[in-house]
Amino acid sequence: FNHYLASLVMSGPLCYLENSMQVAYDHAKEAIRLSPKNFEYLEYILMFYFETDKLLRLEEAVEYARLVCQKDPENIAARTILSQNNR
Repeated sequence: FNHYLASLVMSGPLCYLENSMQVAYDHAKEAIRLSPKNFEYLEYILMFYFETDKLLRLEEAVEYARLVCQKDPENIAARTILSQNNR
């Protein structure tokens, strides 16, 4: 939970800091490593695919999107990523 919270803080209130999104992404990845079945973490990390820096590569995003769609087939972020993979 601490890594997820750190990621939220770095990507939200502290997003003006240099490299904050990279730090947020790293914390999100660690949160998933520690709790790989946590749906909230899996859903959250998808936003890093849509960030300007594209910290989450398409291949990784597709893996997470598939996991998210197993629980929430109508998830817009996951479906968008999966549709981009079919191009």
